[in-house]
Amino acid sequence: LLEDVAAGDLVAVVNTHLFFHPNAPQVRALQVHLLLTEVQHALQGLPTSAVLFCGDLNAKPTNELYSFVRTGRLGSTALMWWKGRHFKWGKGDDFYDFLKSEEDRPVDHSDP
Repeated sequence: LLEDVAAGDLVAVVNTHLFFHPNAPQVRALQVHLLLTEVQHALQGLPTSAVLFCGDLNAKPTNELYSFVRTGRLGSTALMWWKGRHFKWGKGDDFYDFLKSEEDRPVDHSDP
């Protein structure tokens, strides 16, 4: 926590480095959820005026993860759920394929 001595406000600084695997964006989403929940719990009752959330999210600024950090919401049709279906440990042939543009990846709504 940082304190603005003149105003008496507290600013919480949160720093993280999220898991990286191109087929595991859902893991990062779960990490963000757990982190934000813990921060909210830790700051309960404190006069914080802001939370500065920073670090390596292993995601592009246009990624749904950034929206999730800002809004706390992540839709069921988010691209990360589709990409997460293909997650497996290791670096097989598909590892680098998913480093390509996310706009090229369709969302499959037929598989529950």
